[in-house]
Amino acid sequence: MDYDLCASFYLKDERSTWRLRETKIALLIDGSRRAHKILEAFRSRGLGADINKFAPARIPFKGHDDVSGAVLRNSFFIPQSDHRLVTATLMAFSPSKDKALVSLYVNRGVLAEEWWHVVVERRGDRWRFVSITMVGNS
Repeated sequence: MDYDLCASFYLKDERSTWRLRETKIALLIDGSRRAHKILEAFRSRGLGADINKFAPARIPFKGHDDVSGAVLRNSFFIPQSDHRLVTATLMAFSPSKDKALVSLYVNRGVLAEEWWHVVVERRGDRWRFVSITMVGNS
């Protein structure tokens, strides 16, 4: 993650909240000391009130054979009420099958669609989020 860009973009200009949700998720996934400092700066500026709802980004989850279904079930960044509107598609595995790219398409109707790319990594019998990126919306 580009910490300098993140800090300057959101912390110096509080009106710039574009992609702030995905940035907070990425910082939580990162979990490093530096990421924690930026999250604390968000909280101190009042931009981090919703950080706790993104905490599941750090929690491993079981996926068994249906990785796309497991990602959908654990997609905390999409409201639970919208899960019935989501199509989850496994796009690719890494050669060693320990990482997967899953596409999530949320169809709420014309001008209310979202597309997400989610990368997960397997550790033992559990998956964990590596990145969550909104790639489009209408």
